[in-house]
Amino acid sequence: MLMYGSIYAEAIGAVAGTKIEGPAEIKFTIGDVNCDGKINIFDVCEMKNGLKSGFSSNVYALASDVDQSDDVTIADAVQLHKYVDRKWCSSHLALCKRRISWR
Repeated sequence: MLMYGSIYAEAIGAVAGTKIEGPAEIKFTIGDVNCDGKINIFDVCEMKNGLKSGFSSNVYALASDVDQSDDVTIADAVQLHKYVDRKWCSSHLALCKRRISWR
C-alpha cells in the first residue's frame, strides 16, 4: 500500500503474460425477474418485493424494467402482471371462459 499525503492507493500486479478478463456478460430475459427461465407469478411477486424493499440483485432490477424506461415503477409490475394473467388464461382457456355460479 502506498501513501500520498492522506490518500492511500493499492496496486495489485500479475505475472507477465497473465490474461486479465473483463466483466462477464450477464444474460437475462425482461420479465423473468427471479431468473429461473420462466415468466410467471413468482416474477410478479419478486418485482413487488423489489419495489417495496429494494432488489436483492442488479439483474433482478434490470429484468423488472419491463417498459425499458430505465426506472422500475408500479407500471412495470402492472404490465408484467397482465402478461402473466393473459399467459395463464390462454393455457387454461376453459377455466377463464367458464362462468362460475356460487348458488
